[in-house]
Amino acid sequence: MKAAKPTDWRIEALPESTAKIRLGRAFTKQEMKQIRKGLVPQQMEDKWFIYWENDCLYFHRSWTGHCIYVARFIEDAKEWRMIDAVANRDAEQYSEAVDEIDAQQISGLIDVLLLHREAQ
Repeated sequence: MKAAKPTDWRIEALPESTAKIRLGRAFTKQEMKQIRKGLVPQQMEDKWFIYWENDCLYFHRSWTGHCIYVARFIEDAKEWRMIDAVANRDAEQYSEAVDEIDAQQISGLIDVLLLHREAQ
């Protein structure tokens, strides 16, 4: 399966109303190979379009194209670390406003949709 790219779906940029969320999760280089493939929805029930670009993982709602999260990663000699994310705070596009819940959501989406395992 080829990696998802931004041109694979109709998407919108993050709105002006955002929040920066601190994250601190590490991934192995092998896990990052899988994460960087992203996800292109295959059926109506698939709610997310996810792609990797410039050391960031972009999460868009598949039906609307709204960008909900942009998670930033850095690489060191042993692993990749997800260090922070920008979350959509436009109430007309996304209703969540609690940073801790968004942090859990980002991690869970990576686990379930990209790494195909139970959320941590």
